[in-house]
Amino acid sequence: MKRIVRLTIFGFCTFLISGCYFDEINQPDNAQQNENIQIELNIIDPFVPEPNPHKGVICVLVPTDWEFISGNYSFGGNGGSLAFSEEWADSAENCYPAQLIHDNMHWVGMISDIGYAYEDPIEILVNIEFRVGSLTGCFPIAYIATKATPNLICSGVQSW
Repeated sequence: MKRIVRLTIFGFCTFLISGCYFDEINQPDNAQQNENIQIELNIIDPFVPEPNPHKGVICVLVPTDWEFISGNYSFGGNGGSLAFSEEWADSAENCYPAQLIHDNMHWVGMISDIGYAYEDPIEILVNIEFRVGSLTGCFPIAYIATKATPNLICSGVQSW
């Protein structure tokens, strides 16, 4: 009998960091051990204008044995790839310690390959692929979206 990993969205995961918010989160309800899963995020940044090009940062709280495979994003004819970022994972951990949320969890940080400036609100579609590990249980998957700017990642609501 195959074990099933149950996935849950942690408190709807609407971290209001930098004014960005999650309009939609599509993730599987469950996953098999060692399976690849796709997560789709729809993020809106209504605060404009943004005259200085900034890269985007996504951090995802997942079980410690999950592996980041790939990520990409698109908005308004622009797009690119997301690279793994240990620095942003560390920043998320510093602000929102994984062990205070759930045992056997860690933050995976990602950063966009290009920074953008924009005049109008933007809607960003993000696709992320993870390889599920062998841990089983119900895990509170959580998300952070922000701009790659010092001290911005910790500016969200920090009360759980």
